[in-house]
Amino acid sequence: MKPLLLAAITLIVTALPLQGAYFPLNMTHQNFHHGRAMLSPDGQWVSYFERQGDKITWQLQHVESHQQYPLFSITENLYSRPTTIDRIYWVDRTTLLLQHRDRGNQRFRLYHYEPQNPDHPWRGNDLDESLHLISAQPDDEDHVLIMARRPASKGNAAYRVNINEPIEPQLKDKNLVSGELSYAVLLTADHNGEVRLGLIMRSDRLSLVFRVSSDKPWRYGHKFSEDDQPMKPIGFISPERIAVLTREGNGTVGVYAYDLDKKSLAEPLYQLDGLDITDASIDADGELVAVSFYQFGQLQIRYLQSSHQSLVSEVQSELAGHQVVLADRQHGTDLLAVFSESRPGSVYLRRNGTLRKLFDQQPQLEPYQFFESEVFTVTRPDGIEIEAFLMRPDASNGVLLVMPHGGPIGIQDDRNFNPDQQYFASRGYSTLRVNYRGSGGKGEPFMELGVGEQGREIEADIQAVVEQVQARYQFPHRCAFGTSYGGYSAIALTIQNPGFYHCAISGFGLSDLSFIYNSSNFAVHGQLRGAIERTYGDAPDQDMHLRPRSLIRQAENIEVPLLLYAGLQDKTVDIEHFHRLTMQLDRLNKPYSTVLFKRSGHGHDHWTPHRLELTMVDQFIRQQLNLAPPSTTEDRLILADEVMSLGYQYRIGVWLDKNPELTRELYQLAIDLGSVDAIANLGFMYDNALGGIGSAFKAFSLYQEAHEKGSRLGTLNLADCLYEGRYADQDKPRAIEMMRQLQQGDDWVAKRAGEYLESWNL
Repeated sequence: MKPLLLAAITLIVTALPLQGAYFPLNMTHQNFHHGRAMLSPDGQWVSYFERQGDKITWQLQHVESHQQYPLFSITENLYSRPTTIDRIYWVDRTTLLLQHRDRGNQRFRLYHYEPQNPDHPWRGNDLDESLHLISAQPDDEDHVLIMARRPASKGNAAYRVNINEPIEPQLKDKNLVSGELSYAVLLTADHNGEVRLGLIMRSDRLSLVFRVSSDKPWRYGHKFSEDDQPMKPIGFISPERIAVLTREGNGTVGVYAYDLDKKSLAEPLYQLDGLDITDASIDADGELVAVSFYQFGQLQIRYLQSSHQSLVSEVQSELAGHQVVLADRQHGTDLLAVFSESRPGSVYLRRNGTLRKLFDQQPQLEPYQFFESEVFTVTRPDGIEIEAFLMRPDASNGVLLVMPHGGPIGIQDDRNFNPDQQYFASRGYSTLRVNYRGSGGKGEPFMELGVGEQGREIEADIQAVVEQVQARYQFPHRCAFGTSYGGYSAIALTIQNPGFYHCAISGFGLSDLSFIYNSSNFAVHGQLRGAIERTYGDAPDQDMHLRPRSLIRQAENIEVPLLLYAGLQDKTVDIEHFHRLTMQLDRLNKPYSTVLFKRSGHGHDHWTPHRLELTMVDQFIRQQLNLAPPSTTEDRLILADEVMSLGYQYRIGVWLDKNPELTRELYQLAIDLGSVDAIANLGFMYDNALGGIGSAFKAFSLYQEAHEKGSRLGTLNLADCLYEGRYADQDKPRAIEMMRQLQQGDDWVAKRAGEYLESWNL
């Protein structure tokens, strides 16, 4: 196994310079600063969260006065025992519940509006109990419906409780509102606050149950089986009928009436020819209000009430070029979400005909100009039409990056804002994403065309689009990059099209298709077995059909350098796929590089390793294709910072295995790109003999150089040396003055300088 080839990166100064502005990863790849806006029932207040670093605060803003009141703040931690704010429940116009988690334990906080206290009109107190809230009660500010365990029913039950009193003593049968229902796992209420729909689990069999009204007995509505089409209830449209999303008739997902008494689908309420409906909503009267679907990669919302559609159309004309969604409407106040592929998203309020922006979801991105995709369609010889999206920046680096999506069945690429796509485009890459046969959004017949076509027609679809794009734009370089199934596909494309691609990257990818059928999970878990057969085929010897298409069986035909990375905690694609492929590549002496993410599974649950992944992919391609460094100082410094961050992670060994030799080389690359902090970091490596021979002289001279070039980190390390008389004559007064100057900043260096001064009793 060869180490990551970033160590050999050099600056190629003879290539054509790249013009453009890079988007810093630490700006584009972070959590939303604002979100989850919701109106109060009277439309006078809007609630939403606001994030600053790890601190998340739930805010209330008065719609008319714009006055803002912070409700609750918490230091967010999303690891094994998460601490975060989940959501707001409006009980009525003057009462709300805030749901949060404290070290994994669910908690609620109750707020009441007190207008007599204008400075702090919302008074809150903690509820001791951990609740599962079903809904508020209409026109009742004191009571809510909660779900709690009821031992006598061998499952959950619904209770009507007073939120101003301790909850636990109220969990008695006198407050029971779900009747004598056993084995319930989920209960829901209708618009009138009646618990009439639920799910029960008995003998590992899930069933939908219902009742016509709260004084009627529960009845079975539907018993689910593995052969069922997925069915998503939307809500009641009559006492014995609900609206559901499911596949029927033409094979696309539509909105249907489901007769609970007859246990069967009734008439379609809304369908689209050849397109799946992804969501729908109904009002309190059981009328269908809106449906959503994707068309040519764009999310479309079709409003079925003229007042809603006219409002959205009016706002769209005012904010030309963006999609508008009516997110909430209460008593003359409208809450609208505005977004596009080149806009991360904003939320607007409209009241009395006046439109104003409430917030940008990621305000730090407002200064940047993002990119839009061009839609391609290709008709294959069998008549199947394939759609694709090409994002092509004006300042191209000459690389077409083909990015097959994962799945492969039932997943689709879209044209929503995608920070990964924008990252690559800002660095000059043109990215191509293809919704090949088997992709979602176009109905079951289109998905079934992809079943068992891994390594055959799926890749043929992708290549057909690639060749059309290549004929139009003549990219000098072409690489393939994907994750999960997309990782398999990226390498398979290079095998099937020798001489066309110049490199391939596979993340968390498959390598042995037949191994999927022979793993212990497939043998033991029926649900997993069904999912695999619906994706890869259900012939008795399907594993034998897939075996020749496995990458490990075709490794001798791999002629391009590969970057392979995987997560050691991956429970979806076994790490064995990674090891089997690298063993074959070693045996055949094929060029490849590897990275193992120690704490990641099938992807990442933290932004830091995700940023590292993108940096590695970018640097790998730059090396293989000898791409030019950025031409502007600003872009070079952005790239230098990302390379330095990668080197730092190889030094500390949190997400990646420690590799001090590689750290040194990455720091040197960052220095060549213009980073002054990298000079100080390289000094640290010499100071502690990491990744090579230690050198006191070299460490001190690098600290001195970094300090003189304006690195606060270099000043910090130099001051430490001067105070201790380490590597130089002791000069405490100068060291103290340097630390005090550093302490005036607002970064981590300022904090560290303060700690030094405290340790020096100053």
